Amino acid sequence: MPRLVLLGAVFLVGVMGVGCSSSSGSSPSISAVHWVLDEPPAGSQLRITGYIGSSSCNSFDRVDVEESDSAVDVQVLVRFNGAEACTADMRMQAITVELKNPLATRELTGCQPIETTPGVVDPEGCLRIEPGMPR
Repeated sequence: MPRLVLLGAVFLVGVMGVGCSSSSGSSPSISAVHWVLDEPPAGSQLRITGYIGSSSCNSFDRVDVEESDSAVDVQVLVRFNGAEACTADMRMQAITVELKNPLATRELTGCQPIETTPGVVDPEGCLRIEPGMPR
């Protein structure tokens, strides 16, 4: 449980820094955000949860997927509306990603991993599985 609280706090600070600490008159922007696998990859389908952020400032925009023979890069993109003040809630979005080909042994990238300990990158990277949103 302490790890979950720490992850939430670290991520919230990151989201607030990306979107909600903007200066007056900020224009809307789109940024890639953290996501996690909800279950092990199966065939050509990935079930992920995107960390969207503040419900008053951020909204899910889209998922961009780039596939090569050696890797699959998944970017969850969020639109920040340019507001000066945002609520401190953390919205999450359940997303099903359809790949052109099964993930198989290709590297999975793009999850924007969160450092649970400053300076220490999670060795599981984008393959970390955290059961997420009910479907």
